[in-house]
Amino acid sequence: MTTRATWRAYIQYEYDDLTLETVGSGAPFQFIDDFVGAGTKTIPSPASASIGYAWVSKTAGFSSGSASVAFVSNAPGGQVLCSLVDSASETAEATLYWNDNLGVNTFNYAAGTANYGQIEFVAQISTLPTTTALIGFGLSSAWVAGSPLSESEYLMFYFNSAAPAGQPNCVALDGSATGAQIVNAGTTDASNAPALVLTTASFHVFRIDFNNDADIAFYVDGNRCNPSGSITWAPGSQAAATMQPMVKIARPSGTGLAAVTVDAVQIFTARNMTIG
Repeated sequence: MTTRATWRAYIQYEYDDLTLETVGSGAPFQFIDDFVGAGTKTIPSPASASIGYAWVSKTAGFSSGSASVAFVSNAPGGQVLCSLVDSASETAEATLYWNDNLGVNTFNYAAGTANYGQIEFVAQISTLPTTTALIGFGLSSAWVAGSPLSESEYLMFYFNSAAPAGQPNCVALDGSATGAQIVNAGTTDASNAPALVLTTASFHVFRIDFNNDADIAFYVDGNRCNPSGSITWAPGSQAAATMQPMVKIARPSGTGLAAVTVDAVQIFTARNMTIG
C-alpha cells in the first residue's frame, strides 16, 4: 500500500493505491464513521436517537425477527450488518440512516460557491438479493417505507436479483426528473464489466462522485460503473439537494433474502453557504 494524492473537482484527496479507498481529503465538510467504540454497540431506533450519534436503525413493517440492523461483534475496523434474516412471505426492511436529519450538500445554490463532493462506502454484499429482495445504499431524502427506490430523491448503488445478481445498478432521482435514472454496470466499457459482477467473498470500495451535475460518476474499486454523462443531477432547490446517507435492505413482498455489511462510510462535500 502507498498513499497517493489526486484532485477531484476543487479538492485534493489522498487514497490507498491498492484498494483505492479514500484516506484523506481537504473538503470543508467531512463525515467519517468506522463503526467502532463502546458507544456504538447498539444502534438506536428512530424514537430513541442518541445525542452525538449520527445513526438510527429502522426494522419496520414485518413480523418480529424478519430483519436486523446490528453491529458485527469484534469485527476488525468495525462493521454493521443490515440483513433480512428469514424468508417468511411478508414485507421486511432493515435500514441504517440519519433519522431524516438531512445534512449532506449535493448541489450548491449559494451564489459564488462551487459544487463538489463524494460519498464512499466500504461494504460487502454479504447475501446477494434473491427473488424480491433489494439492496440500496448511497444518499437519500427523508425515509419512505418500501423499496430502496421509494424515497423522493436519491443517489444510490442498487442491487436486485436480476442476472447477474452481483452487478450494481447506478440510480438517481432528482426533483426535475420524470423518473429514476438507472444504469446497469454491464453497460460500461466491456473491460470493466467482469470486475463489476460482485460476489459475497470480498469487501469493495463504492464511491459516488457528485462533482459535476452533468455527470454523476459511480465507481466500484476504481472501476467506473456508468458511462460519462449517463446520469445527471438537478435537485431544484437547496432543500432538495440536502440529503442523508442511507443503507436500505427491503423485501416489498415475497420471500427474498439479502444482506450488506458496511465497514466504513465517508462523506466529503462543499458547504452550502457563502462565507464572508
